[in-house]
Amino acid sequence: MDNTLFILALLVFATLYIGLGVYLLWTLVITILVILAYLTGVYKHVLDNYPYNAGENLTTVLLIATTWVVFIVVGPKPVQFWGPSLFYAPPPEAFFASIAAVLVIFAFVVFIILAIILPHYERRGGMGASGGGSQGDQTVGAG
Repeated sequence: MDNTLFILALLVFATLYIGLGVYLLWTLVITILVILAYLTGVYKHVLDNYPYNAGENLTTVLLIATTWVVFIVVGPKPVQFWGPSLFYAPPPEAFFASIAAVLVIFAFVVFIILAIILPHYERRGGMGASGGGSQGDQTVGAG
């Protein structure tokens, strides 16, 4: 799973749709353009250089879509899909407060996820650790 891509998609969508009050259609278009710009900037030739397989890509896409649906559900009612301007409401007076709230919630979720995942990696010896290596001395059961 491309974690950086997931975090980028989550932050851009939440900031635009919930924080700034941009219509859903424009939020989706802008977020997809940011995702494409990220992929092009990091991997240059995406088809040749993208390091993830189809299963990991599917996982990333499903998680991004799920978080977008969650933000749409917790967003304004009725869903503001299309309108005459970019914003469905004037930008709020508390613009920085709403951006800060989204960032605090996002940081909290990331820290919780890291608190759950990191102990598993530490027990395995890190992300790139292999099962082989030096055998060392056998101490248990040696006779």
